[in-house]
Formats: sequence, C-alpha cells, structure tokens
Amino acid sequence: MTRGDVLVIGGGPAGLAAALSAAHHGATVTLVDEATRAGGQLRYRRLAVRHPWSGERSSATNLADVLDSEARAAGVHMLVSTTVWGAFGDGRFGASRGEEPMLLDPSVTVLATGSTDLPLIFSGGSIAGIFTGRAVLKMTNEWGVLTGNRWAIFGSSRAIEIEESIAAAGGTVVTRADASAALRGFGEPLLSMIEVDGLMHEVDGVVIAAGRQPEAALAMMSDVPFGYSAALGGLVPVLDAFGRSALSNLIVCGDAAGVCSPDVALAEGAIAGAAAAVEAGVVSEEALVAEQERFAETMAARLEARAAVAPAFVQPVR
Repeated sequence: MTRGDVLVIGGGPAGLAAALSAAHHGATVTLVDEATRAGGQLRYRRLAVRHPWSGERSSATNLADVLDSEARAAGVHMLVSTTVWGAFGDGRFGASRGEEPMLLDPSVTVLATGSTDLPLIFSGGSIAGIFTGRAVLKMTNEWGVLTGNRWAIFGSSRAIEIEESIAAAGGTVVTRADASAALRGFGEPLLSMIEVDGLMHEVDGVVIAAGRQPEAALAMMSDVPFGYSAALGGLVPVLDAFGRSALSNLIVCGDAAGVCSPDVALAEGAIAGAAAAVEAGVVSEEALVAEQERFAETMAARLEARAAVAPAFVQPVR
C-alpha cells in the first residue's frame, strides 16, 4: 500500500459496507480479512438482512455474496487470508499472509474488526464439546456439520438463532439456562454430562451464549481514548457521529464500535466509508453528511448510545 489509500480492516457487514462506500466516493480501497472470503457474520447467520443502499432484504449469506461482488466490481482490493496483528504509532499496521509479513501504510484506516464471544468460567469448561455461540453458528450454517445430537445452551445471546441452527443440522437442545446458572461439565476426553444448578443432563455439546464484546484491540494499540458502555457491550473507542476517533485518520465501525445488529453495522459501515473518503481528500464533507442522513432512522438509537460514552482512559501500549 501507499499513502493516499483507504485501508479497511475486517470484511464483515460493516467492513464490506465501508469499503464499498469509500470506493463509491472515489477512494482507492484495500480490504483485509483473515478469512478466505469476505462476509464475516453474514456467512453464518440465519437471518434476513437489508442491503444498505437498495434496501432489498435477502438472506445474510446471499447479501455477503452480493456485497463481495459489488466491492470487487468497484475496484476494492480484497486481501483475504491475511491477519492484521499490530498498530504502530505512525498509522501503519503489521500484517501477515501465511508466512509472508507485510506493512500496511494507508492514509486512512477503517477498523471493522467485529466482536468476540464472552466466556463462562466453570469446572469442566475446557472439556472438548463446549463451544461459543459463534463457533456453533459457523459449524452448522457455514460448514454444514454438527459434532453431537444433544445440546445445552447457556445464555440468551443469539440463543433462538443457535437453537434453530442446531435443529436444522439434526440436533436437539435438551436444556437451556441463564448464563448465571451454576455449571459443571463431565467427560473424558469428550463432554458427556453437564450439571446445571444441581441437575444432571446427558449432552454431547454445550453452547455458551453469554453475550459479545467489541474487538477493538487495534484501536487500543493506536492510543485513542476508550470508555465503558454496557449498552454497547463493554469497552469501546470514543467516536464522533461519523465514527472518527481522536485520530482523524482512524475510523471505527460495526461491532468494534459497540455490538450491534447486522443492519446497524451495514449502515454504520457506509457512513464510516464516506468519512474515510473525506479524510483521504477525495470527497467533500457534504457527501458525508448526506450519507449519514440516508441512514438517520437506522442509526438514531446507535448514535445516542455512542454519544453517551465518556472518555475514561488511553491504553499505554508504548
């Protein structure tokens, strides 16, 4: 990469929308994602999602294909199977593709790195057969496999979707409980029983659906202010209405800016892409305001939650 480019890190709904938006506004865009193809959660979710510009609703998987094709047609360079592992003080990012290291040197960066599942700590929690919600959704909906027949779900995050995915793959959910339940797993080497508040259940697998938290480590490495928001899932970077951090050339959107629905992630990504094009000097601020107005209804509650985040600390990483 050379100076003047827009770098989008993360190829989920927010990242794809940001890359498309920036490209449509005249920026030269590279999208980096660790998976073999872009799409992120759209590849494994069982739900209908609205195209951010046309408004047409389709399956999440179909929308992933559509946005991927549109991004390539718009000239976005898709750098897949690539992991971005570090942010440096001069705005550059370290990445690796297989054993090949690289240094990415953009003019503007959009972080769309998504979110991660919250864990539950309990005795027997490391036995094979205990999965996060995301893992089970990917396993059933993207890979088309299921490792067992009898399942337990703990927590409410995407729980209905997880249960539907297990059922569609031929499994059965035999027990459910809140994430606050007292748990203990049994089995060697594979899970065979789970104790829930003193009651034993025979299971092949357990799903931990305790919630999600923003994955914004690269923003934290960039020395931008963070604050806490329960509504947004935990620690989040402090952003303006367009997703710009304290560093004008670092923009954050989607789950990395606070956990949200795919529709909100797509809208926020579109705005972030326009903001990146403004910072790259290829479009006016008026175009950014117009993009925000387009998604005003979708973003209303989201912007209110983000505006309530007060700066609390800057991570001392250097």
